[in-house]
Amino acid sequence: MPVLTIKKKLCAKVIIIDPCEQEFRFFIILGIMALDFHRLDNSDYLFGLDTAKYNRLEEIFETFKHWTGLAIDPYTDNRLSVDHQKVLLRIIDDYVAKTDLNKDKSKTTAILEFRGLLAYLSTNNWEIELLGD
Repeated sequence: MPVLTIKKKLCAKVIIIDPCEQEFRFFIILGIMALDFHRLDNSDYLFGLDTAKYNRLEEIFETFKHWTGLAIDPYTDNRLSVDHQKVLLRIIDDYVAKTDLNKDKSKTTAILEFRGLLAYLSTNNWEIELLGD
């Protein structure tokens, strides 16, 4: 399935259904980047979460909101100190310890990838800025 990057925050997947079917269909599925992560000190772009990955991490973000009062959502901008990143790491570690990770492998992959990025950022003592749409 070809992927076409239209802008930094917008990706499109083109799906062409077999033209031998009754009608020829052409679909474009837009995936808007839900959150962009930047270094706070110099605004360098670090990584982004698209809507699908954000949705897989939503349970982690809800727990973070309950623990800290800070919301991580795709509609607001926010900042995460190194201490907040460590809280997220603890939440993820608690989640991994109590969850059957084989039930939803795509969710598990998204959570573990996000954990790896957070561990790297917090180890380097980089505070980050989250920019929503």
